Amino acid sequence: APIKGSAAQAVLKKGHTAEPNLVKELLIDAAANATKIKVLEVNQTGIIQSQIEESVRGSSDRFGVAKRDETSSEEVFALEMKCRTNPGTAQFELALKASHKAGEKYIVLDSGDSDLREYVHKDNELAQVLHNVAMCGLRLGLLLIGDDATVSRIIRGVWIKFDPPRPQRSLLSDSS
Repeated sequence: APIKGSAAQAVLKKGHTAEPNLVKELLIDAAANATKIKVLEVNQTGIIQSQIEESVRGSSDRFGVAKRDETSSEEVFALEMKCRTNPGTAQFELALKASHKAGEKYIVLDSGDSDLREYVHKDNELAQVLHNVAMCGLRLGLLLIGDDATVSRIIRGVWIKFDPPRPQRSLLSDSS
């Protein structure tokens, strides 16, 4: 259902307004080798269809191409961007960044890391990244947290690496 109400629509508009500036900063950080995982390009897309299940569609704020290190091959990643539009939530994010891993702007976590929820504390934001990664059969997602759209700076970025699917033993297999 669409979000209704002028306050909610204003928050969404601020977030969408900030996205181009956050992408520019991400690319500047990448050029300075400051993103932990090398971002090569970032592209905007519309609605996309799942590569895994035809009936599933969705959209990510952006998709990009990155290399995990100099020896790895290029891979597509899903990019979700969130702006903290009130001073209290922005301050919380700054404090969170300062308290973890020497205040680094970007961090890389595996989806199974026990401290993932400390870095991505909002269920809906983790779900969005996971949905976009899973929908496209990807193994990498980036959640960028920015401040108010009037300034549009990246507070922090959380790379989430997803393990390749593991073969599942059938629950209906013959146990004899």
